[in-house]
Amino acid sequence: MFVDELIAAYPDAKVLLTVRDDVEAWYKSVLSTLWTGNFIFGPPKTFLQAMVQRIVPRPPAWPIMQRAYGYTPLGNFPAEGRDWYKAHNEHVRKAAQGRQFLEYNVKEGWGPLCKFLGVEEPQVPFPRVNDTKAWQDFTEKSKVQSVLELLVKAGKVCVPVVLGSITLWYLRKVH
Repeated sequence: MFVDELIAAYPDAKVLLTVRDDVEAWYKSVLSTLWTGNFIFGPPKTFLQAMVQRIVPRPPAWPIMQRAYGYTPLGNFPAEGRDWYKAHNEHVRKAAQGRQFLEYNVKEGWGPLCKFLGVEEPQVPFPRVNDTKAWQDFTEKSKVQSVLELLVKAGKVCVPVVLGSITLWYLRKVH
């Protein structure tokens, strides 16, 4: 989201563009991960979506995710995602002209990345942590946490109302 600003701020920095095997692989990955949060994080398109966003407790990542959905095609990903990926990658390639530049697919492992950075390869396996399963686990945990927070908030209102109603009913019944 900040390609031009980062390149301007760090004129001597190397530029690294991470890519997927092809646009379809990237599209399918985003569709099954980030896009699944569109109803909660995306700009509301319906009254129901706006109401849910107001009621549901907000996970810690809320401010970042709302900006990502508001300032990128994530808000309309199915229609704009593929074109955005291609345009973004082309923009980075052009912005990096004249700089040390690596177009890198994480499937390549440590080798090309370490060579580009001029460092030795670590003796540990290349990390594979930002996958679809990890995202789905994160979103499930966020949903559960949000529902529990909602129940606690509702309980703070409902329990006194119910107890008060029972008390009034009992007092009227006794007298």
